[in-house]
Amino acid sequence: AARDEERRALESATNDQFQELRLARMSIEHVAEKQGEHVRLLEGHVDRLWRDLGTLQHDVDDHTRSLWAGIATERTTTDAGMKAIDGRIVAQGERHIDLVEEVFGDHKGITK
Repeated sequence: AARDEERRALESATNDQFQELRLARMSIEHVAEKQGEHVRLLEGHVDRLWRDLGTLQHDVDDHTRSLWAGIATERTTTDAGMKAIDGRIVAQGERHIDLVEEVFGDHKGITK
């Protein structure tokens, strides 16, 4: 009878421990499930951020290309304008020399 009582007490203690383990496992599974949901939510945010960053980088690249194309075009236009101005300055200088020669040259203009 004493052994039966010990056996029942041991079975009861063992069953209580198994019940505690089951409850602990269920609690852990619940926490893991909540954390999994949170991780999936964060993954969605991270994916969206990466897409947004990719779009922003693409926009920055497009604007940078556009700026450099504008700079190159303006450089070409400026170079062409400078050449035209240089040509006009040279032509004015030559015209000045011709006029000075006409007016003050030997046996020309006022020295006739």
